Amino acid sequence: MSAMMGRINQFREAVRAGIAAALPELRAVESQLGRFDLDRLLTSSLPVPSVQVGILKAPLDARADDSSSAMCAMAAFVLTGGRHRDDEGWAVAEALAVLLRRNQMWGLTQVGVPEAIRIAPVVSADVRKRGTAIVAVEWTQALHAIGPSLAGQDGVWRLGLTILGEDVAIEAPAP
Repeated sequence: MSAMMGRINQFREAVRAGIAAALPELRAVESQLGRFDLDRLLTSSLPVPSVQVGILKAPLDARADDSSSAMCAMAAFVLTGGRHRDDEGWAVAEALAVLLRRNQMWGLTQVGVPEAIRIAPVVSADVRKRGTAIVAVEWTQALHAIGPSLAGQDGVWRLGLTILGEDVAIEAPAP
């Protein structure tokens, strides 16, 4: 685990791991930052079928206990290829929607049930030229207790960065 896991990253990783466990026939299930970037599809060779999981936004509401809650806008982008890519994309997306409908909390506590689940194809000429289909499964899900996991018992925030694969501590300024 990196120095800056935090609750939001923990949630995204739990969603990724839950999808990978529920759909073992996928060649890959990966986390990504935000919306699926079509440039990534054009410049990388992503395996198919696969799913890319992202948090689109996480607006925070403050709570009295110094933590926050967020209604996370989530997306799982299903990538398929080959002759039956459209049918396979919809089938994987439907399986994800059913998984979400089972009130999936991803093995975490202080998480709401998935809401506003929808499936929509991502259509563009570049995607079609690559022989790939992308189907997005989007939903919202409440995440509570954001913040405390980054603070130590002494109230000091434990923030760090990874630069060139090395964890770098950020020292708090002296009082």
